[in-house]
Amino acid sequence: MAVFERLKADLKRLGESDELRQYLASHKGAYFVSAFFISSFDSKDTTPWVIEYYCPANCRVSTFSFDGRWSVTGDDSVFQREQKSLEALEIGKVKFFDGAERAREELGKSFKGESPLKVIVILGMQDRRPTWNVTVFTKSFKVINFRIDSVTGGIKSSAVDNLLSLDTKKKA
Repeated sequence: MAVFERLKADLKRLGESDELRQYLASHKGAYFVSAFFISSFDSKDTTPWVIEYYCPANCRVSTFSFDGRWSVTGDDSVFQREQKSLEALEIGKVKFFDGAERAREELGKSFKGESPLKVIVILGMQDRRPTWNVTVFTKSFKVINFRIDSVTGGIKSSAVDNLLSLDTKKKA
């Protein structure tokens, strides 16, 4: 089953679960904001999704993951530069279904010679549009990030950093 179809199936299964019903009963106004997975490009089609819900009342995110049954993390703080409510992810607006594959294509074109080790794939909202945020960790210790429009499949931005230089940038 392809990446996006697995997400839709997981969202349906979560929507029918007691775990989500209990969460929503105790987190009034909470809503779906993002989904992500961490894997290699080769195992992306079988790696489970983690689904995130945001509760605006306490500005916290809870994650749901499925491994035979749903497990729910406690309320975690949101990593943001400025505190603001997260946008609800409207899954029906997604028309471009495989951000990971699009990032792999762009990696081959724009970053020739880089060998990917791991990939973090996040589907969420950015500027009121569903967006794939794909971060690739390479064998040469580079971190390459792609923001991909999940309606058109166009690359919104890309950035590269070297893991070995991240610590020195903080000191400068």
